[in-house]
Amino acid sequence: MAEVAAAGYTPPSEESVGPTSGGLRRLARDLRSEILQRWPAYYPHHVSDDLAKVSLDLRECGYSVIFKARLEFPGRNAHEQLVVKIRREQKYGSVLLNDLTERTLALTRREYEEHLRAFDFFRGRTDGLSVVQPFDLIESHNALVVEHAAGSDVATLVRDHSPLATLAVERCGRWWKLFHHDLHDAVERPWDPAAAGAAALDQRFARIRKFGAPAKLLDSMREEIGRAARRVPPVPVPVSVIHGDCKLRHVWATAERIQVLDFGNTKVGDSWIDPAALVVELSLYSLWSRRFDSGSRIDDIRTLLHAYFDGPPPAAFSLYVVDCLLKKWHRRLRNWGAGAGVHRLRRSLKAAGLATRLERLYLDRWFTFQIRSWLALAEGHPPAWLRPVVE
Repeated sequence: MAEVAAAGYTPPSEESVGPTSGGLRRLARDLRSEILQRWPAYYPHHVSDDLAKVSLDLRECGYSVIFKARLEFPGRNAHEQLVVKIRREQKYGSVLLNDLTERTLALTRREYEEHLRAFDFFRGRTDGLSVVQPFDLIESHNALVVEHAAGSDVATLVRDHSPLATLAVERCGRWWKLFHHDLHDAVERPWDPAAAGAAALDQRFARIRKFGAPAKLLDSMREEIGRAARRVPPVPVPVSVIHGDCKLRHVWATAERIQVLDFGNTKVGDSWIDPAALVVELSLYSLWSRRFDSGSRIDDIRTLLHAYFDGPPPAAFSLYVVDCLLKKWHRRLRNWGAGAGVHRLRRSLKAAGLATRLERLYLDRWFTFQIRSWLALAEGHPPAWLRPVVE
């Protein structure tokens, strides 16, 4: 942790910084200075208080660097937390301003503008739907400053079977419906089975094929998806700005509300991409279990979709879930496993010379089962575990 006190900055030791570069340490000092100047605008209710300390905790991600800041107000025995996000030039690339292209700077500005627009739209609602508040765009450092969300992320709530999980998931469905249709005025396009993501599907299959998934299986799956696309009843597809990075950990929840965050991947696209991604997020909780279906999460999946669609989803929506499953299939083959138990299992399998074969066998079977289940739903005969979605 790079910690800075109001009395001055003490450079952290190499042990406390770990692999962090000198450039990031300088960046931490600069951001601390900016926060010290700007915090009264973020927290006007503290403007008469003395600020004793600002602490910055660094987290490096693939495409960004995140600082979590803690501001302490000892006079009130209180503190506030905010998050500073800086987009990298490329994955694990530089975050220093002189190394960033105009494209990267423009993406950050667009993220801030979309985040602010969503916050303004949901501000003041009393139905439990909200957005993490954006405080600032520090253009001198390409840095977004936002409030720290309250509660826990929905991924943790679902994983732990929290009593708050079902309500949070239902609110997600209503939030995304408003985001697409009210904030961004979704327009409809006709369903075109011949162009139902054909190029994207071919690209996804090509990526999966590189990891050795059976060619015969993939060819059969591609044919099944094309057949289902031709058979689904035609229905208009809404097109709008989409969030584009729908993960349960990008939604935080308390009993009173959800807060959505991370608007860095917004773009115009088919609106159903977002809820389909959330369906797959929920489905993945059965991965590495004894079951290939996601029946244990079907109530949450049904709750999400019925809140978004005001009832059962149209058959064509299933094909968007299939596309998201293909995307996850590729990523899991590329970097499989989740949790210490799975990593220990993989080490044992590698020692026995079986890891590659068994990882592919399991993952291929799980994703194949899931995809064929959703294709069956698209064609009107869902398996028993998926029936609640259309009931």
